[in-house]
Amino acid sequence: MNIGVSKQVMKGKGSLRFNVRDVLLTNIANGSSKYSNIDASFHQVRESRVANLSFTYRFNKGKVGQRRRTGGAGDEQSRVKVGNEN
Repeated sequence: MNIGVSKQVMKGKGSLRFNVRDVLLTNIANGSSKYSNIDASFHQVRESRVANLSFTYRFNKGKVGQRRRTGGAGDEQSRVKVGNEN
């Protein structure tokens, strides 16, 4: 079982996240083998519980998803500039 929480900070410019993997330490391996007169078995418990803390900061000046559009005239001007640079 994994759990995690996230919190927006710095007026929505940043986010702080914390999560933990394998909270209940359920990553256990058991096995046995029989071959001729040899019997072998194993029980393996790994330290699989891992905690992560991360911080993300967004440097953009505007709102997410907004792009400045100049329209068709701006696109045409950029094509003309590229074509005349030869």
